[in-house]
Parts: sequence; C-alpha cells; structure tokens
Amino acid sequence: MGSRVGHRPEGTDGADFRHRERVCTQYSLSPLLKRRIKFVYLLHLMLWVLMFARLLPELCLRLGFRTRLMVEKWPFPQGELWEYVWLFGSIFPTLFGYISLQRSRAGLMRVSLTGTVIFGLGTVAVGCFTNAFELMTYYQSRVAKHYFYEFPVVVLTYIFFSLCVQVHGFSVYFGYKLYCIWSVKVRKVR
Repeated sequence: MGSRVGHRPEGTDGADFRHRERVCTQYSLSPLLKRRIKFVYLLHLMLWVLMFARLLPELCLRLGFRTRLMVEKWPFPQGELWEYVWLFGSIFPTLFGYISLQRSRAGLMRVSLTGTVIFGLGTVAVGCFTNAFELMTYYQSRVAKHYFYEFPVVVLTYIFFSLCVQVHGFSVYFGYKLYCIWSVKVRKVR
C-alpha cells in the first residue's frame, strides 16, 4: 500500500518476489521427464517396428496367408520364442505408460514399469543367454550360421539387445522418477 506522499511500507516495493517465483521441484521436473519418456517410447516403437518387420513373414505364414516363397527367401533364421514374447509383450507397457502421461496416473505408470521389466528387459536377458553360445562360436571361428547381406545375424541380434537394454533402461528410469513424483502422498499432521 503505497501512498502518494508518504513512506512505502516494507515488502511492497516488489523486491520480495523471488520466494514467490519459486516452483516446486516436482512440478518443474514432471514436464521434463514426460518429454524425455515420450522420446524413449518413440525409440521403443522404432525397435518394435524393426522386430515386427523381421517376424512378419512368419506371422503371415502362421496365420494362414500364402507367403511360403517369401519365408524361404527371407535371409533371417526362424523366429525364437523370446522374439515373439518381446514383440507382443513389450508394446503394451509402452502404451500404458504413454496413456499415463496425459493425466499423470501413477497406477498406469506402475503397470508400465512392471511390464517393461518383465516383458522388455526380461525377454532381452533370456535372448542374450540363449544366443550366447552362438556368439561365442562366431567369435572363435568367425563363421556364423546365418548371414544378412554378408553380415552375421548373431551380431545384429546383439546390437538389437544393446539398443533394447538402453531404451528399456531409460524407460524404467524416467518412469520410476515420474511414478515417485506422481505418487507423493500428503501426510496428515496429527
């Protein structure tokens, strides 16, 4: 309350605005983490499309479409169980996580985190262990079972594994941070 002629009371000159301009950390961190996890989900979708394209001829053959000629010419080996589990299991946690971002739903993010650990990282770990012997054989003899344009498929598979571990790891990290921010409970003071 300033007067035209008198002394202005302390604290009303606008110099004390800094404490009012401060935003709580959880509110400033949430949009940043949402942006980052959306980018990670986009990378996961790209990996999913690659795996879908790799398994598409076999899926068409199993569903009854006549693509035997395409499957015989396909340079990749037959799909393994972990690939199908990763393909059909890892896309749903990503969808749940993306849906949870709109209204900051902690429950859906928890489902997304659990599904990503089980169907994303778990199946990749199983795939690493099942293909480890083939990789060691290739490392010792430099002869692979299958080639894709003169490049060993087992090396491509492990490149895929490393990308998946990074994408799922960042997804779990950012998702857990968002889950912690969203599920802050206000304790009642007694």
